Amino acid sequence: LQKRVKVRLTTDNWISFKDYEATYVTNSYDGTCDRFSFTIEVDRYRICAGNNIQFSICYESFVRPELWDNNYDQNYRFDCFSRAIPDYRV
Repeated sequence: LQKRVKVRLTTDNWISFKDYEATYVTNSYDGTCDRFSFTIEVDRYRICAGNNIQFSICYESFVRPELWDNNYDQNYRFDCFSRAIPDYRV
C-alpha cells in the first residue's frame, strides 16, 4: 500500500453509506502533493429535490493507516434542488 484515497458517501444521514475508490491522476505530483479523482453515479440513489448527499474523504498510506477529512465534523455536502426549465415556445 503506497497511497489510497476513498470517498464515503451517504444519502440518509449515515444510516447507510457506500465507499468509492479514488484513482490516482497520473503525473499529478507537483513536488508537494498528488491528485486523485473519483466519480459518483448519483442517478442510482434516486435523489429528489430537498435531499442531500454527504461525504467524507479518507487517505491511507504505509505511514498512516487512515486519515479522515470530514470538513471539521460537518461533512462535505451537496444539497439537491430542482431547477425550472425555461419555456422556449414561440
